[in-house]
Amino acid sequence: MDSMDKTILLVPTGDIIRGYLEANKVTEKQVAEKAGCKKHDVSLVVNKARLTQPMADALAVLLPGNKADFWMTYDKKYVQQQKETKSSQL
Repeated sequence: MDSMDKTILLVPTGDIIRGYLEANKVTEKQVAEKAGCKKHDVSLVVNKARLTQPMADALAVLLPGNKADFWMTYDKKYVQQQKETKSSQL
């Protein structure tokens, strides 16, 4: 039996949020209002900006089941994975 690489490729946090918005027919403005932040902040994350603690707190409210720490850790792992992928391609 061959050994398989079981690396899980993470997707940007913004892609997860975008999927939530599309699946629930929710606008960025509605998310911002519910999360108590600015629409601009939601747009930044959806468009692949780094996740901030306030946005992670909002995600924990909007997407029940995952705490803010989960989102911050996920985002850090995604960024680290991107760095490792880029350095291995050099």
